[in-house]
Amino acid sequence: MAMLFNPHLFFSDVWAILRVVPGTLLMALLVLVMSIIIGSLLSCLRMFGGRFTRRIPTLYVSYVRSMPMLIHIYILFQILQRMFPGQLLPQLVIVIIIYSFYVGASQTENIRAALRSVDKGQFEAGYSIGMTRTQTMLRVVFPQALMVAVPIFFNTYLSTIKGLALVFTVGVVDIFAQAKLLGVENFGYIEAYLAAALIYWGISIIFTFVFHYLEKYFTRQGGARGGQGTRR
Repeated sequence: MAMLFNPHLFFSDVWAILRVVPGTLLMALLVLVMSIIIGSLLSCLRMFGGRFTRRIPTLYVSYVRSMPMLIHIYILFQILQRMFPGQLLPQLVIVIIIYSFYVGASQTENIRAALRSVDKGQFEAGYSIGMTRTQTMLRVVFPQALMVAVPIFFNTYLSTIKGLALVFTVGVVDIFAQAKLLGVENFGYIEAYLAAALIYWGISIIFTFVFHYLEKYFTRQGGARGGQGTRR
């Protein structure tokens, strides 16, 4: 009778999967940064654009919401490979572009909500001291909206790490893809997938702890500055 669970193989798989964790985290970080840029541009276009240009972000968000991630990956992967044949565009870069545009749709809505949370009086305050709309957005509104959006960005980052599990379909190795390869190599699928699950769980716990610590730290700093301002 075959052994149901092999502890030695499990720990071996954990170490093997840990080797691809830095690359997975970096890939998710690049996707997050690019999606924030895309979301910021589209949210501004939707809020301040003309009658026609406002429809572009709406159509884009509608497309992403109705499209399964896997189909989105296949479509854009084929398009980008035909646009850049051969090795002109590495698969890793293609994956980052694909995911950035997909995640950018949700970021568009998140950032738009964060911008709307800023009091309209902040715009008027910027205009009253001679700032243009662009200057007011960059120096006054965006910094305040960013504080509102940071928790959302954190959740998006964790979701992206898990969402990258689909990149194995186009030949890029992340945490899940490494587990799948180890399962095929050692015929130990249970051990490999449990190792991947443990690592995903550990990443979530660590990042959640770090985020809550930073959140409390900045809250205390903000309170201290507010107290100093009151005493003055």
